[in-house]
Amino acid sequence: MWIFRGKAVFLSGYTEEESRIHGLSVGGDDYVCKPYSLQELELRVRARIRSGRAAQPPQPLVYGSFSIHPASCSANYGSRSTDFSSYEFDVLYFLARHPGEIFMPDQIYDFVWKVPVNKGQKSMQVIMGRIRRKLYEICPDHDYIQIKRYKGYLFVPPEEADFR
Repeated sequence: MWIFRGKAVFLSGYTEEESRIHGLSVGGDDYVCKPYSLQELELRVRARIRSGRAAQPPQPLVYGSFSIHPASCSANYGSRSTDFSSYEFDVLYFLARHPGEIFMPDQIYDFVWKVPVNKGQKSMQVIMGRIRRKLYEICPDHDYIQIKRYKGYLFVPPEEADFR
């Protein structure tokens, strides 16, 4: 698999329809079977890059004094700010787009990275711990990411928040 700027192109010797469908269903943007010409591969990659440029950039999410900014992978609460790694930010942004909904770790992997769980629940716990710690540093008065035991994680905006 070849990945560039979030676009995944599968290069595979499996030519059966089932394999191609599976590759596309787990998040592949294209599927090229071997043998392939380098010219065709280059054109497919260029097409994927062009399609990525046309997409609208994600908009900031604002919940009262708390805001999440995709352009900088950061969150602000009033005058305080914190930055996130791309993994951390992807999870935070996903949960914040679905306030009040509970997601299990395998669902988060599937929705955020469009791949089945392959890193395990421990890595999700580490990511969530980092996100929660960083949010606590800028806003110790509200627990934005909550854990529901045996159910999963959810984003809980403050009650007075004006959702935009």
